[in-house]
Amino acid sequence: MAANQSTVILGAGIIGVSTAYYLSQSLPGSSIHLIDPSPELFASASGKAGGFLAADWFGPASAPLGSLSFKLHKQLADEYDGAQKWGYARSTG
Repeated sequence: MAANQSTVILGAGIIGVSTAYYLSQSLPGSSIHLIDPSPELFASASGKAGGFLAADWFGPASAPLGSLSFKLHKQLADEYDGAQKWGYARSTG
């Protein structure tokens, strides 16, 4: 994909925003558009969960992707002081 191309991401929850972030890192100068049908913030799955993500909620087919997601989330939190800036907290239950 050329850097001057546009990408449209449907859904501005944690997956959509994360996808936009990583695309912006790999395609600097590209145009990325997030589209969400909700007229209010935090109205869908990511928002209603308050940002809570569970490592064991993935089925066998998506478990490797879930594991990678958790690693990347922690990496971003470590790199950008996520505990202070967006309330990142790892917990066990």
